[in-house]
Amino acid sequence: MMRSQQQWQELISAQECSDLSITDFCRKHKISTSSFYGRRSALFKQASSSSLLDTAFVKAVIPPSSQPSEFAVLSVGSAELRFTKQPDTQWLASLMRQLA
Repeated sequence: MMRSQQQWQELISAQECSDLSITDFCRKHKISTSSFYGRRSALFKQASSSSLLDTAFVKAVIPPSSQPSEFAVLSVGSAELRFTKQPDTQWLASLMRQLA
């Protein structure tokens, strides 16, 4: 089955948000693991070479003011990184590029 780039991005995001390993996710969705890894690698390379604003893999959220102890929350898949104060902007940009 031929999938578009958008469909692959959605599948990769769905796997990251699931509690399934890549092998189990691929088995469940009848996807070859080698195809999944190849597409994921290609999409990550494309995302890292394009503007950080264009990538769909990194989401940063400013928490509501009811939580004054947190400056921002960075979510990637099911992982979250919480900042209690503003981090150095160059360090944060470098981190986001590495995660994308």
